[in-house]
Amino acid sequence: MPPHRSANQRWIFFLQESPHHTPNILYDLNNIFNWTMTYRTDSDIYMPYPVLEPTAGSSFEFEIWNKTFEPDVLKDQIRQKKKLAAWFVSNCFTQSGREKYASELQKYVHVDVYGKCGPLVCANHLQCYQMLEQQYKFYLSFENSICRDYVTEKFYNALLFNVVPVVYGGANYNAVAPKGSYIDVRDFTSVRHLAQYLKLLDKNDSAYLRYFDWRKTPSGISALPRFIQGWCTLCSMLNNNSLPLKSYSNIHSWWFEKGHCENDRTNIHKLTT
Repeated sequence: MPPHRSANQRWIFFLQESPHHTPNILYDLNNIFNWTMTYRTDSDIYMPYPVLEPTAGSSFEFEIWNKTFEPDVLKDQIRQKKKLAAWFVSNCFTQSGREKYASELQKYVHVDVYGKCGPLVCANHLQCYQMLEQQYKFYLSFENSICRDYVTEKFYNALLFNVVPVVYGGANYNAVAPKGSYIDVRDFTSVRHLAQYLKLLDKNDSAYLRYFDWRKTPSGISALPRFIQGWCTLCSMLNNNSLPLKSYSNIHSWWFEKGHCENDRTNIHKLTT
């Protein structure tokens, strides 16, 4: 750390990884940071991964949105999908235990696994998601950590590429995405019941298509407002000399203890039994 700092500087604790993937060095950084800037909603500057939310968008956003959603095209695209579910994953043993849930799910339905944890590969990031959109109906958007407010691009990318994400995480998904745009494993009493539901949707195009109703021209939608707004908020705060001075006396406690992460695999055990 720099040995000296200007009294006019603001030092910011900026992270988008979960506490489970943060080096445990924060004990020595008390009274250092003035503001927090993370995916957590209680941060001084809320900086999540890009979200989709029903908020007033600009006319330009509406124009782009309407051009990228054609109901008839979507129907034809969905009818051409021949595969059920896919998962892109390279971290094969996680704090969340997602790999255990996926393994249990594979006993009932076929899931194609791409990356270091499976036998399949695809060329690059964009081509992976284009292939996903063309061939698959569901994508396993399972987080590696189950922590307060923590939801990553695994979820949003699936939404943007016309695939229904099946989620397992610690966030309130209704707060970061339109209702009815995803399937939450926690809404099912067992893996078998989830598998039965996925099979039902696979056989019923009308029921499956309802998961895309949110893409119909809404009263207002903005694709990346909070992510961009975080930088605007930071700029505004840095230019506001009337803000009271503050610092975090125990940044370790704020991040690790108030982050409310599940620190064992008990919950995944309950979900898979």
